[in-house]
Amino acid sequence: MRRISYLEYKQKRKSARLDFLKLRDSLDKEPSQGLRERNPDKRLLLFKLAEQKRERFLEEGVLEKLGQRKYRIDFKRND
Repeated sequence: MRRISYLEYKQKRKSARLDFLKLRDSLDKEPSQGLRERNPDKRLLLFKLAEQKRERFLEEGVLEKLGQRKYRIDFKRND
């Protein structure tokens, strides 16, 4: 069995822990202010359009509802 120096092991773990904490802290940062929020009217319009498209696909048989949150898409359908 290989001999391990406790001091080297402790130093190595400490540096790895600091790297992990730096990475974790960088993920908590707020998004930059350069990103604007979408206009609420446009957001509602896009939601309604997506809803209509989903309903149309369900009626045409392109999209099949399997469960509460499960769907199947028929990519080979060419109507």
